[in-house]
Amino acid sequence: MTSRPNPVLLALLGVLVLAAAYMLLWKPRADDLSSVRSENEELATDLAAAQAAVTVTPTTVSSAVNGVFTAAVPETPELPNLLRQLQTIGTEAGVDVASVTPAPAAALPAVTGGAVTLTVSGSGTKPAIDAYVARLGMLPRVFVIDQVTVTATSSSGEGPDPVAAPAAGTLQLELAGRVFTTMASTAADGTTATTTATATTTATTAPANG
Repeated sequence: MTSRPNPVLLALLGVLVLAAAYMLLWKPRADDLSSVRSENEELATDLAAAQAAVTVTPTTVSSAVNGVFTAAVPETPELPNLLRQLQTIGTEAGVDVASVTPAPAAALPAVTGGAVTLTVSGSGTKPAIDAYVARLGMLPRVFVIDQVTVTATSSSGEGPDPVAAPAAGTLQLELAGRVFTTMASTAADGTTATTTATATTTATTAPANG
């Protein structure tokens, strides 16, 4: 007569099999799911913070960029302020700026705006002139230097009012450059022409009588 398996043992064996299956298969997956949920929650928090930052940043950046651009290329020529800057930089660098002569604004091709050409005349030592030219390239306003001519300064010593001999090492500076405006060229021409007469008179320094 064949003996039958004990039902209790079979039941215990089944429980052990289920427990082993849970420990080996389901529990690791449950832990992974829990870890994934935690990571998703962290990512959602980071995403919300990033979206909030993006919502605020454009206004701040746009305002700063607009301010820099307006200073670099203003709407109008603003020649009086520019001439004061050129004179101040000359004084600080050791260059005697004798005159700054702006020309009427010229229209820019294919874009709205204008370019104002300026001619700067002055004198100073080579290091002073080098410093002056370098400072012009560091202006908040875009100043394009097209040509720089440096020559030796000499006195003719002739005539009823001869020019005094320059100090040793003094050179003559002739500089041509351009600044730009965003205003329409037709309006820029009229405004610049009106400003030029005053600006040139203000910037020109008459030689002292000896």
